[in-house]
Amino acid sequence: MAGHLLLRTLRLSQRLTQSALAQRAGIPQPSIARVESGQRDLAVGTMDRLAFAGGCSVAVLPTTVPSVATSAIALTESITAGDEDLAYRI
Repeated sequence: MAGHLLLRTLRLSQRLTQSALAQRAGIPQPSIARVESGQRDLAVGTMDRLAFAGGCSVAVLPTTVPSVATSAIALTESITAGDEDLAYRI
């Protein structure tokens, strides 16, 4: 999940306003608004700080598995090319 969606989902699940989360995390509310609107990316440390302020934690796990977006593109290309076997494997 993208950082901006993760932050917004976390905040809403805890029934917090941007202002309340900002106050708990010690981060300016406009910074949270910029992240949630996709105008600014989050560093892992900042996301961890915001998650902790919202009563959650963040785990980062390295993986070699392609992202959902990458898989969707490959799936679309294989279907368009008529390669049903490849589409099924994706």
